[in-house]
Amino acid sequence: MSAPASPLNRGALAAAVRSGTPALGTFIGSASPVAAEVCAAAGVDWVLLDLEHGAGGEEQVRDVVPAAGSYGVPTVVRVESAARIRMGRVLDAGALEHVLAAGRQHGKACGLLVTDGAAAARRLEQGWSFVAIGSDSTLLANAVAAEFGRARTASKTH
Repeated sequence: MSAPASPLNRGALAAAVRSGTPALGTFIGSASPVAAEVCAAAGVDWVLLDLEHGAGGEEQVRDVVPAAGSYGVPTVVRVESAARIRMGRVLDAGALEHVLAAGRQHGKACGLLVTDGAAAARRLEQGWSFVAIGSDSTLLANAVAAEFGRARTASKTH
């Protein structure tokens, strides 16, 4: 009998990341419990409630965590912090390889945010274990643009 769904995933996400097992998730920038639930139902391994750059505040934690947790999907919460002011740009400039090597050397899991599934696959092949693919709003925008583009292209050929 399987364990009931839990917002904390009973530590399974932390254990997977520590062991190097790939874990794919996405950012919830809208702070919407509905978006978190949709992403969880769609099969992500985890969601990240982005309180640093997202639309919500700490009050969204009480709604987003249980929404994803009802599917057994844990929520990571990124809080606002002045300590990381320029780190993202440095990682994007090629440091994300030195960080990976240092993480491996010290037995630490390394993760990052990418824009699409193809980029995530490349990062997983490189050894990154905690990879986020876009955010709720970017994934929705990309899906809408792709489907409307198909419809408009098809209507011009008929």
